[in-house]
Amino acid sequence: MKKNTTLLLFSFAAFYSASQITLTQSNTPHAPSYIDARVYNNTGITTPAEGANQTYDYTNLPTPTGNGQVEFFPAVRTGFTSYTRYNVANAQLANFPLTSEYYTESNPTGIYYVGSYMFPQNINLVTVTGGVNDSIVFPGGDFIYSSLYSEVLFPNNYGDSDTSNYTHLSSFNLTVAAFALNQTPGYSKEMIRSIVETVGYGQLTLPMNGGQSIPYDVLLLKYKNRKIDSLFLNGAPAPPALISAFGLTQGDTTYNTVYKFYGENFESPLLTIEMDQSGLNATFSSYDSTQLQLDAGAGLSLNSPSGNVRIFPNPASNQLVVSTGPNDMSEKQIIIYDLLGKEVKSISSNDSQINIEVQNLTNGTYFIHINSSKETVTQKIVIHK
Repeated sequence: MKKNTTLLLFSFAAFYSASQITLTQSNTPHAPSYIDARVYNNTGITTPAEGANQTYDYTNLPTPTGNGQVEFFPAVRTGFTSYTRYNVANAQLANFPLTSEYYTESNPTGIYYVGSYMFPQNINLVTVTGGVNDSIVFPGGDFIYSSLYSEVLFPNNYGDSDTSNYTHLSSFNLTVAAFALNQTPGYSKEMIRSIVETVGYGQLTLPMNGGQSIPYDVLLLKYKNRKIDSLFLNGAPAPPALISAFGLTQGDTTYNTVYKFYGENFESPLLTIEMDQSGLNATFSSYDSTQLQLDAGAGLSLNSPSGNVRIFPNPASNQLVVSTGPNDMSEKQIIIYDLLGKEVKSISSNDSQINIEVQNLTNGTYFIHINSSKETVTQKIVIHK
């Protein structure tokens, strides 16, 4: 019998037991230089289900409403060279953007936000106070967080959690004639608590041009953040009238909940979903489809036409059994492929029940292709030891 070496990637069968992954520094890259290009939606987003062995099917996300990218650069600034990389972003004080470099590091215990460098900025306040010479001047400079803010802890498994508490200060000099302030020193203070919980695992499928991605084994991380903002002048809380002029509230507290799906060997989350203030409704999603593998055979039936072919146990640890029905002595070619279509095992047999050793295969998802004179069957299998 001629060996069949061609196989498209097939969609998974309905029954499935997901393989739980573990995130480590070795399988969660954090390169010094990286461009995270993503598409995003702000409608039609489903809140992900928490729990074990979930199916996260996001192939019905609507057409993206926009796109953008974040560029990361190596950490070469003096005072930050021991860290990995940074990106440039804007924090907000009232309606004024404050541009800073935000630094992260990766080590065997996790990926962390460690500090920032603010660029010097001089902001005219005429639109806020009415005074043409009023200003708030940020001299800029380094700020290392009071404690590390964890993005992902290593090793990371379903059920893990971590709490970060850190404080971020931004110094300024304030001039407001109506309040008799002339280059008066002050600072804004952000007190942030972030709770990161690994609340689910399963398989994630995303839309792609031309179809959908193959399913990826993922961990679902949930970030619950609380931020308290305050303003101080000369070391004391700023006057309420001045705070009000900026449209701010002393001790203003905001909440934010974000879900992130992490897979192995990806620089960034496969999918990020942001929630509203209540934490109940999804308002924004983003993902990078350029990182994904297209499932070229999505929608193909994987069932045995005769109903005689059985593959068990599934998931398998050491041995897999293929049964093609009683008294089936036809020649059969059995090939196991990984998710990228690479052949990892091949067997020929005339037996009606064939034992296949799989202990040398790594944990994960595969496809088994059975070709005989009677029928051809392709089925998904999971190796989990």
